Amino acid sequence: TSVTKPSGTTGFYIEPPGANGGAGGYPPPGALMWENYRITVTDPLGFKEEYYYNGDSRYGWYRDKNQYLQGGSTLVALNGPKTRYDYSLVSGQGVVWKVVYADGKAVTYSNFNAVRQPQTVTDENGHATKLTYNSMGRVLTRADARNAPPANQYMTTYTYAPNNIDLVNVTDFFHDAAHPALQIGYDANRNVTSITDGLGRSTGITRNQFGQTSTVTDATNQTRTNNYNALHRLTSVTQNGNTLVSIAPDAKGRPGSVTNANGDAVAYTYDDLNRVLRVTYPDQTYSENQWGCCHLDTQRDRAGNFTSFIYNEVNRLILAFDAKNRVTEYSYDPAGNPTKLVDGNHNATQWQYDNRNRAAKKVYVGGSFYLYDYDGVGNVLHQTDAKGVLTTYIYDVVNNLTQILRLGTIWPVGSPPLMGRGRVTQLRYRTMRLVELRGTRSTTQEPARSSMTSTGDRRRLQIRWERSPTIIQARYRHFWRRSRQPAGLTPVSHTRTWLTTSGSPRSGTRIPETRQSQSSITNTTCSARSPNGRSKPVRPRRRRITLTTIPSAS
Repeated sequence: TSVTKPSGTTGFYIEPPGANGGAGGYPPPGALMWENYRITVTDPLGFKEEYYYNGDSRYGWYRDKNQYLQGGSTLVALNGPKTRYDYSLVSGQGVVWKVVYADGKAVTYSNFNAVRQPQTVTDENGHATKLTYNSMGRVLTRADARNAPPANQYMTTYTYAPNNIDLVNVTDFFHDAAHPALQIGYDANRNVTSITDGLGRSTGITRNQFGQTSTVTDATNQTRTNNYNALHRLTSVTQNGNTLVSIAPDAKGRPGSVTNANGDAVAYTYDDLNRVLRVTYPDQTYSENQWGCCHLDTQRDRAGNFTSFIYNEVNRLILAFDAKNRVTEYSYDPAGNPTKLVDGNHNATQWQYDNRNRAAKKVYVGGSFYLYDYDGVGNVLHQTDAKGVLTTYIYDVVNNLTQILRLGTIWPVGSPPLMGRGRVTQLRYRTMRLVELRGTRSTTQEPARSSMTSTGDRRRLQIRWERSPTIIQARYRHFWRRSRQPAGLTPVSHTRTWLTTSGSPRSGTRIPETRQSQSSITNTTCSARSPNGRSKPVRPRRRRITLTTIPSAS
């Protein structure tokens, strides 16, 4: 059995069970399968992947194309890397009760109810989530790994309409206090008419008789209106009487032209597969696409520059030629993971992966590299950068990032940084910047006032002391990069003291420009986020300021 496309042929070798009685092991291809079942898929490049089920022992597995290469079709496959599924009988039917991944980490499903739904799910890190269900199989309660019965310290409840299908309320319980997280309203036809989030912000929705969205009113009471033609195709969007966008559909209902609020129109043409062929802009410049059977072959930009693309037999991009005939090369492993990128300047970046297809090493031009490893659920545990510096990430039992350890410094991220609704409720950060230097005389405690100026490189300060100090105090204040100081935060100062052995600090005394301290804010949103959406401490470059002492005039 096979499927042939212009790019190549994919083959399916199906081996059904052949006899009862049970033979253990792993039958080679073409042999009697006994109570086993196997499908081997071969792609146009010749790489294989496998779906296998052992009916005698009630387990099955999947081996991707990388894993198949390591085990092939021999008995080595029994102990080789794979994703294995173990089955058990519940109410007379088979259910998956355990999934074991190639790194040995497992997800287990247990405590099944009468309709074979798991009431306990334990993740790859060994953390359990407890679930209950309604009569339609929808989740009613979810108690995560932080929960300790009989109290409901960390539990989410789900409330449904009388049909037990449409979700109407989600409530988070934290330390036995209820926090509404989501409310949904419906009309008589089960269309959503309102959504209210955990902060009480509501969005209202109305629909026309055909079920299409007519208006959307946000939490600031701004209403957007969608207008349709007689064929029920969207023709314009207005707000407060102003047209935001106008759309002229073509004969097949696709946007033929789109005009923005300034009157600038962009026109589109398509092929019979609804792929964009040309985009024409208000100044009559245009971009253009040329398509092959299965992918984009050539692209023209508005300046008339062409980029061409070449793909392999499994439709992965392998070469791109720009207008200057510079070549970008792409390489992949059998499972489709990118392994090498060579840019137009012949600079190569390479990737290596673990047996669960997660990036384990990234190698840059010149041989420098980053290393990564992960826990069972895929959280990054360690990162080693190109200088060999190790960063360790620590998570709580529900996978919230709580600490970052780097160069002996612990960076607390929050406890927890994200509540169930995804809102930052506590942020701790540890960076303070030098804002003032003071000197005092130890015998009289009278101030040894000074003036402080900085040089152009911002690393050197000149201090002129009116009285020679014996104690120097440096005052720091919280620093927030690029003016991203969260609303509601009052800067907190911190003072550090140095003693001098002579009447005045000598030239070249080095005092840190930044100091590690700690403060926290509560119940505010934070604009500084890492790519995965979690809060992240801001850590400027560690620098020191060199003090130059200028003798007093007296």
